[in-house]
Amino acid sequence: MGIRDRIFYMKARSWTRLNPETILAVLVMAVIAPVPIAWTVNSNHMLDTASVSVIHASSPGPPYADNTYSDIEVSVDNQGSAIAEGCLVRVRGLPPSSDDPADAVTLAESERFDLAPQDGRVLTMSIYLPDADGKKVGFGTACEKTRPSGTT
Repeated sequence: MGIRDRIFYMKARSWTRLNPETILAVLVMAVIAPVPIAWTVNSNHMLDTASVSVIHASSPGPPYADNTYSDIEVSVDNQGSAIAEGCLVRVRGLPPSSDDPADAVTLAESERFDLAPQDGRVLTMSIYLPDADGKKVGFGTACEKTRPSGTT
């Protein structure tokens, strides 16, 4: 073993011999340090998100306008922590002969709406739905942006 190897070996041995105060300090920092970091991230609203989803959709009402349109009632809720703005509900139809979501077409869209988070409020709206002609119908939501709750 050369002199360089001996010096490295002695340094490596000294690194592995930590005193109890150093171990305690490292553990305290590992437990306490994340708290102010998490508080800072949360106070900057970096974790605020909206989660708007369709929670209920009625069956289509009786058709009208020469049996080409009907109305459907849709209820949406925001389970996120931010205000969802410029949202809409899309009604998508899939041909009966297909199970591939890429084949779905948008049949109708609701008017745009804003929805506050987690306040127990559910928004219900009517959507003017063209005749689906036996299509499998599904619902989805989309929002333009979110902003932290409590801001104007």
